[in-house]
Amino acid sequence: MLHSLKRLKTLDSNTKVYCTHEYTAKNIDFALTLDPNNQDLVERHLHVAQLRQNNIVTLPSTIGLEIRTNPFLRCDQDEIIKNSGAESKDELPVFTKIRTLRNHY
Repeated sequence: MLHSLKRLKTLDSNTKVYCTHEYTAKNIDFALTLDPNNQDLVERHLHVAQLRQNNIVTLPSTIGLEIRTNPFLRCDQDEIIKNSGAESKDELPVFTKIRTLRNHY
């Protein structure tokens, strides 16, 4: 999964991302537990809340937005590493820790 996400990060930032389920709001809530000072994420949280309040879908996204706000694409960032409680700064253990946390969120 980490390898696949790394490949996606190489795509043009305007590449559209079409997810199969409307989990955006819950995913952002989780992301904020790891990256609460990320201004792009805070703004996305507000925007998504507004869309959902009006029964508007939040998709598609873009690779650029995901890179700025998705912790699975940012597991090399100090704040995410610290807030995840990962015991290593290496990407795979951080990614694995984040995945475990999300599974139980």
